[in-house]
Amino acid sequence: MHENIALRLIIKGEDAATISSTLIDMGLVSQLGHAAYLGRELARADMSLDSHIKYVQDKAQGEIQSQVEIID
Repeated sequence: MHENIALRLIIKGEDAATISSTLIDMGLVSQLGHAAYLGRELARADMSLDSHIKYVQDKAQGEIQSQVEIID
């Protein structure tokens, strides 16, 4: 299903709030449900970076669960 998806953008920021506001400012988030999901995932990723624990992305509706390991 996702094999043909190409990376188009990389958004970097110091924290979840900065990345979230950048996504909104760029017009990349147009649905409230998607915005809420991204906010939750960014906050979880931010906390995992602070605590140096493994981050596993939550399964979005209709998505296959992916796993990302954060390495120092």
